[in-house]
Amino acid sequence: MADSGAKIVARDALGTLIAWLQEEAVRISKRAYVLAKHSKRKKITKGDINLSIKGY
Repeated sequence: MADSGAKIVARDALGTLIAWLQEEAVRISKRAYVLAKHSKRKKITKGDINLSIKGY
């Protein structure tokens, strides 16, 4: 957060950000799993993650 210019951040704000990032990671992982499964693969690839982030 220091890179964005924030020198002091409240703990509850940081906790909220962490919770949101975790939820987002789970959502992206679920989409990536569906893409891998559709391609008849067990392994999630970087491409699956990138497509999931873009919303495909």
